[in-house]
Amino acid sequence: MSLKPPWFVTNRTAATTVRLLTGSAAGPGWSAVPRIFASALRG
Repeated sequence: MSLKPPWFVTNRTAATTVRLLTGSAAGPGWSAVPRIFASALRG
């Protein structure tokens, strides 16, 4: 399983991953990390 960057066209979860990343930047905390990681792995 390889991770695809969110800007790749073939990444199926790009919108979700980027939304989670920007939300984490606005209100940083460790609670968002598992969701970001799971979304990136599904990409």
